[in-house]
Amino acid sequence: MTLDAQLLETFEVKGKKPLTAIVIEIDRVYFQCARALKRSQIWNPASYLEVDSLPSAGTLIRSAIDDFDAKSYDAQLQERQEQTLY
Repeated sequence: MTLDAQLLETFEVKGKKPLTAIVIEIDRVYFQCARALKRSQIWNPASYLEVDSLPSAGTLIRSAIDDFDAKSYDAQLQERQEQTLY
């Protein structure tokens, strides 16, 4: 973790800077097998999932908390993010 003001300024968004940042030092990088990446079809649009087929954020939370109001959470998500993200 760092409190370095100069570094934190580089992460400023809409006039707001983070209070802290996590610094990660990498000793080694192991690249994934090129064949595995090619076989995954990660860059093939035909293999992409439709966004509507994925569970919403509220649905994911409700899967962990039975009485969670996923519908209201999802309905308010866009506005909440616009007001609180930065």
